[in-house]
Amino acid sequence: YRRAAEQGNPMGQYGLGQCYVHGKGVPPDDREAARLYRLAAEQCLAVAQLNLGLCYRSGQGVKLDDVEAARLFRLAADQGDADAQHMLGNIYRSGHGVEQDAHESIRWWRLAAEQRNSKALLALAACHKTGEGVRQSVSRAACYLRLAAEQGHVPALLQLGQLLLVGDPDAGAVLNIALGEAARFL
Repeated sequence: YRRAAEQGNPMGQYGLGQCYVHGKGVPPDDREAARLYRLAAEQCLAVAQLNLGLCYRSGQGVKLDDVEAARLFRLAADQGDADAQHMLGNIYRSGHGVEQDAHESIRWWRLAAEQRNSKALLALAACHKTGEGVRQSVSRAACYLRLAAEQGHVPALLQLGQLLLVGDPDAGAVLNIALGEAARFL
């Protein structure tokens, strides 16, 4: 990666940044990783924009800055990066770095869910189960959980198994699914 990074290749810069984050072949150095992510992000590499955003969100190698994290997530999300779309949904829900907006969070989670991002699917399932920002629908929540569970997402597996086993009496809905189906996910 080093040679490609030195020649200005954004994938090389990103790859070398990953090496610095994980200490693979180089000593771990969060500042150097963030510097390399920035070089690649400035060349519009979505995964680098996402990772630099994560650095700003956590203060890893850079000063903590929620506004900059949101800006970077938006750049990557606008390029269709599902992980960035999920993160942008989280940011709009929490209001860290942007004005809190439940409808925007759901919009970004839906975009990520269209790409089968399991964390976005789980977030949408929670919204539909409680009716937060959307019409409450336990069956729709179960559909989102099933999509995430089929990818092996453990929290979705557990939540789907529980939902299939007991339904959701608070919402007045009982899912008509065989006990064996519930056991498959528990």
